[in-house]
Amino acid sequence: MQSPCSIRQPKPSLNTNVQRAEADAQGSGPPVSSIPLGGTLRNLWLLSAITWTLFGCERTPEAVSPDHPVLGVWTFTSKDGACLETYRFRSDNIVVITSGDEVAEVRSMLSATPGSEGFYRWSHTVVSDNGGKDCSGKVMKIGDSDTWFIQLNPTRDRLLFCQKPSPAACFGPLQRVS
Repeated sequence: MQSPCSIRQPKPSLNTNVQRAEADAQGSGPPVSSIPLGGTLRNLWLLSAITWTLFGCERTPEAVSPDHPVLGVWTFTSKDGACLETYRFRSDNIVVITSGDEVAEVRSMLSATPGSEGFYRWSHTVVSDNGGKDCSGKVMKIGDSDTWFIQLNPTRDRLLFCQKPSPAACFGPLQRVS
């Protein structure tokens, strides 16, 4: 009698592997770890297929127009003057944030125009952080994501960051530096 490990099983086709990976991602079919693969290239391809199936294709956001009114440097100083926050909105969808001892970069998507309420939608994900505490004593974590709404004043030299497209729950105002 042969051991189950020595029985040669036919290698499934690449399409079969992808179908099994997709079925596993949906909670049906055999676990991906039980699929006999064979071949480094096939393993890498399957790993890519599983990653794309589970997490989707991450699209790189298009660059923000260079004349977008939010681009530039904005600062906020705490009421007691003890802490300064700076937000550098760049056209490559990166915002560099300094707050207290913290320096962080977030990858962002900023709406090209404000919504009907007059707020720009700003979705962002932390991609780097130095581990320092911000003005509120917190530390951002890499991978954290959030969506804020930005409202500019009529002269576009001050802005508010809001939790909703409403001035009811906002942070600011921040002053344009450049």
